[in-house]
Amino acid sequence: MRNLIHDLKQNHTVLISSHILTEISQTCDRLLVLGRGKILGAGSEQDLATSESDIRQVTVTVRPPGGDDPKSQIRSVLAAVDGVKTVADPYDQAGGLVFALETTKDCRADVGRAVVRPSSICSSSITPGASSRNTFIRLVGGADASN
Repeated sequence: MRNLIHDLKQNHTVLISSHILTEISQTCDRLLVLGRGKILGAGSEQDLATSESDIRQVTVTVRPPGGDDPKSQIRSVLAAVDGVKTVADPYDQAGGLVFALETTKDCRADVGRAVVRPSSICSSSITPGASSRNTFIRLVGGADASN
């Protein structure tokens, strides 16, 4: 199949739709990533990886403090940290709220300092460097895309 595609693409435009990223990586010269009806990324695999290399995803788990609307309170604190670009809606996990942050730099220490209080527990991790899978997941919207 790869040989047929390779032969056809010499004189034709070939459009392949697949979720098998390793196959796409080995077969295609240019990629178009679609999500929710929008183009999320376009270019060569290297172009997409390079364009995403300055963006990191930090996941922070916070035990919510008491009070009114702790999700909004925590979101405001996280959004105010230098380098945090977006704060996704949190989800509940093991008694904590998990927030996914898109950042423009490594700001894990600042995020930790911002949310750690006597009534909070914070842990964070950073997504590894860009690979086809990581780039795709970042483009289409986080960990839910990998399922």
